[in-house]
Amino acid sequence: MNARPIIAVDAMGGDFGPSVVVPGAIDAARLHDLHVLLVGDTPKVEAELAKLDLANVHFDIVQADDVVHMNEKPSDILRRKKNASIQVACRLVKDGKADAVVSAGHSGATVACGMFIMGSAAGRRTPGAGCPAAHGKESRGRAGRRRQRGLPALSSFPVRPHGRRLRA
Repeated sequence: MNARPIIAVDAMGGDFGPSVVVPGAIDAARLHDLHVLLVGDTPKVEAELAKLDLANVHFDIVQADDVVHMNEKPSDILRRKKNASIQVACRLVKDGKADAVVSAGHSGATVACGMFIMGSAAGRRTPGAGCPAAHGKESRGRAGRRRQRGLPALSSFPVRPHGRRLRA
């Protein structure tokens, strides 16, 4: 059994894609002793890796041919972009090759892929997604737009004090 957590990272996600995500993933892997699977366009990921110190970092690259754009509907991404980096990353978790997914990209696509590819945890309607608060001391376990509004929806996700494990 591998004691090091394996995290599938959507390397193509976010406003600046691999130029920001890859260095961040490598830093996180080093700092937290993780194995990261960088999912995306291999040449672009390799170009960013070439700029970094990779000593004592555990990572692999997983090719994904498609990229999700912010103007696309999550339902279209699920149907038409089977090889999008977020779909490939979610399938890695479903297939037991990764323990979790991280994406800085399209939150709707991330939640949709998580829900329809990986499924949601018992007692939850949608998969949890989170983001750290820039100046706060805790983060809510869900970020991005959500159709179900109100306190019951928000309170169904746990609070994560920074520097501590998530508690349900």
